[in-house]
Amino acid sequence: MLVHNAKICLYQLAREGIGYAQRILRGIKFNKIMSKSLGDLEYAHEVWLKGMKNRVDTIMKNGKRVISRKATQLSDITEQTAKKYIDEVASYRGQEVQNIKRLDQGIKKISDDAKAILSVPKQNKPIPKNIQDYARRRYTQEYIYQKIKRVSSYKRERGYDLSTSERLSLSFFCNVSMNTCFDVAKVLIIR
Repeated sequence: MLVHNAKICLYQLAREGIGYAQRILRGIKFNKIMSKSLGDLEYAHEVWLKGMKNRVDTIMKNGKRVISRKATQLSDITEQTAKKYIDEVASYRGQEVQNIKRLDQGIKKISDDAKAILSVPKQNKPIPKNIQDYARRRYTQEYIYQKIKRVSSYKRERGYDLSTSERLSLSFFCNVSMNTCFDVAKVLIIR
């Protein structure tokens, strides 16, 4: 019986310079880094929606926030693709979750008024104005992740006892202009 190992195949293709394999691996890495930075205390990662046709990168366990990640430079993709990313994350609102055990007790779906967040890596160039305008028309507010602090230092500074969090990181949001860049990622919160 022949078993295909997709991960090994992707790495081989990426080493050979195949662009789509490199992009897939970059996306997987970005998703892992950002998932780890949020931790598992308040967030459920890689959650399937009812029917198992769509998977959401991250949902806040109370259903009040949904995050979709795209490891791309918004200035390098088409306007149509960027709009599709914004619309996609907004469409997750109100969707039922397949495995509700991953969310807080009594929560069965993403809230109808959840903050929908499109998370992309730090941008090398300004986000094109037409994409910013589209996001604003969609009632979008810009946020940027501040520098991520490790939870262990957060514990020491504030005297908190977070028993399972030594390797986790916390992210803090600040409401600043689109052109300000911090270390990790820009996110669009779609109201």
